[in-house]
Formats: sequence, structure tokens, C-alpha cells
Amino acid sequence: MRRCLAVACLTLAAAGAAQPCGFEDPDSVAGQRSVMNLAFPDSAWVSTAIWQAQKAGDLPLDALPRRDDLTPQARASLQFTRITWLINSLARRLDVPPGEIDRPAIAVVLMESMLWSRVEPRDGAFAARARIHVSGPEPGDVVLVTDAPAIQAIVSGGMGFERAEQLGLVRLYGSAAQVGAVQAWLGSAN
Repeated sequence: MRRCLAVACLTLAAAGAAQPCGFEDPDSVAGQRSVMNLAFPDSAWVSTAIWQAQKAGDLPLDALPRRDDLTPQARASLQFTRITWLINSLARRLDVPPGEIDRPAIAVVLMESMLWSRVEPRDGAFAARARIHVSGPEPGDVVLVTDAPAIQAIVSGGMGFERAEQLGLVRLYGSAAQVGAVQAWLGSAN
């Protein structure tokens, strides 16, 4: 299992390096989602879970309402700014003192845009650091598959990570020990 996951991560990282995210090339997203679902089985279900949670009222429909006066480029720019803020906010919430919880790096991919980011622990510091728009996971990363509405609910305090995981709004991929460590780390941010 571990070897298959490593091969999947390497395949996805190579594909991610060659593929732009949906902000750069919206036409590439469907193909990238297919590769994601092969590399990380059942990751495509996150999109369905997000939609179901929005329909049930557990998540807001869209924090960036449609405006007729925006060009597609302007709307994409606003969405990217919002996502950058959300990922940075998530990293700031992960302020567990070093040594109290094992903190592996987390490669975050948002299914709508196929945008990859990384949340990395800082040695000797409380808060984690976020890097936005990376090419994919690095060896040893735990992969977090989700989307902006779920991160919004987590960082706003409206939903705990455990609840988001129960609803299928987030999925984690990696070794059992690392996934457990990330679950504890993200759970501590509630």
C-alpha cells in the first residue's frame, strides 16, 4: 500500500508540474481531476460531499457571489485572493507548540481549481507556514483533498475538522501514522 501511494504521489507530482491549475488553464481541470482520482482513490467524492453539505445548509453556497460587472479574469483573481487568504488562515490556526503534536507537512489540493498548496510546520515556532500554488505534494507529505467552502468553515470556526472529515468534505492520504498525526494537528485547530 505504501509503495502504491508513493508511486501515485510521484505520478501526480510529475503531472502537476506539467499541468497548470484551473486559474491558469480552466480547460485542464477535468483531466487533472481524473488523474487525482486515480492517484488518490475516491478523492473525487469530496466535490460531491461539498455540494451535498451546501444543499443541506452545512456549508455556504459561495462566499464570492456572482457579479455581472466582473470579467472572468477579475472573478478568478478574486477567487485566488480568497483561497490564498483561506490557506494562510488555516496555517495560522495550526499554532500548536512544537513537540506537542507530530506535524508532518500537508499538501492541500482544492478540487474545484486543482490548486495545490503546502502547509509546513516551522521548527521552533508555533504557527505553520503556507506556500500557495506549488506543483504538487512532496515526498512524505500528507495529501489533504478538499475545497474552499470546507476550509472556510474550518477557519471561521463554524465547523471542526473532525466534522468536516465525517461529512467527507476533507480526505487525507498518506501513511496511517502520518494521517493520524495530521488529524490530531488539524483537530487541535478547533
